[in-house]
Amino acid sequence: MIEPQWKEDKIRRAVREFVDHFGENGRVMCWIMTENFNQDQEDIARDELYRYSLTYYNQRFGRN
Repeated sequence: MIEPQWKEDKIRRAVREFVDHFGENGRVMCWIMTENFNQDQEDIARDELYRYSLTYYNQRFGRN
């Protein structure tokens, strides 16, 4: 859960930690949630999830 006081760097770090931890054995699904609906925080988290997981899985499975 993304806390209301989290800034962009902490949100991006939390997303990367999630992918690193749960994505080790293959694809993982997640649901982005903020404690109090905050579209800006959700947009940051979705952006990081897309970008980081794309790079993560491409490297993990030897894709270019």
